[in-house]
Amino acid sequence: MHNYNYKQSGEKNNSIYRRVQFFAIILCVCLCIMSVGMMIGRLAGRQDGKLRFEKREYYAVCLKVFDDLNSAKAYALSVKSRNGAGYIADDRGYRVLAAVYADRADCESVIKKLNASGQPATLLRVELKSTAIASSELSQKDFDIAMASFFDAQSRLYSLSIELDTFKTDSAKAAAELLKLQSLITPDRLGQDLVSIQLKAALVGLRSALLEIAHSGAQGYTLSAEIKYLQIKLLYDINALLEEIKE
Repeated sequence: MHNYNYKQSGEKNNSIYRRVQFFAIILCVCLCIMSVGMMIGRLAGRQDGKLRFEKREYYAVCLKVFDDLNSAKAYALSVKSRNGAGYIADDRGYRVLAAVYADRADCESVIKKLNASGQPATLLRVELKSTAIASSELSQKDFDIAMASFFDAQSRLYSLSIELDTFKTDSAKAAAELLKLQSLITPDRLGQDLVSIQLKAALVGLRSALLEIAHSGAQGYTLSAEIKYLQIKLLYDINALLEEIKE
């Protein structure tokens, strides 16, 4: 008969437990050090009185480039009549854009389909560059919340245009969604420093644009095209805003 040594087994289990306990303590210490490091980094970022905006990239479908603005405007109108944004970007010529995507693969997929159908299209990268902004009063948290209002709206506008194009919603519901979206934008929570005032003005402008489309009476693809236009315009407006308020 085999005699099991309970004493040896207990000592072995205790040894394993102590090792697990030791590694658990080491892991907790490492996590604490990382957390403190992140906090110090955030504090250091504000000690120089600067707010930070991290780079973002979007990808637009460009249908045509013109040297002449009037020609670009005429073509943009025809694009809007075909459910495209018809936004004109002044970027090494007047580029008429049909749509914009947060995911490059989505944009490339649309471009591939357009080219296959005989409609020439290329990808235009819309870059919102990393920016340092001097502000003695506005906190990084409040700045991030304000900027999130722009990007949340941009993302919802994209989803709404897709829902209209795929008949998952109708014009009345889309208009109601636009009204709801503008009501969620709260510029009044910002202060009275220069950066806050500029952010407020931009947020008020966005609310006005949403209200205008919601009350326009546009239907179906026409409403979708208006939403796509605002979606792209918003990105270029953010770029202009960052350029205006940066140090």
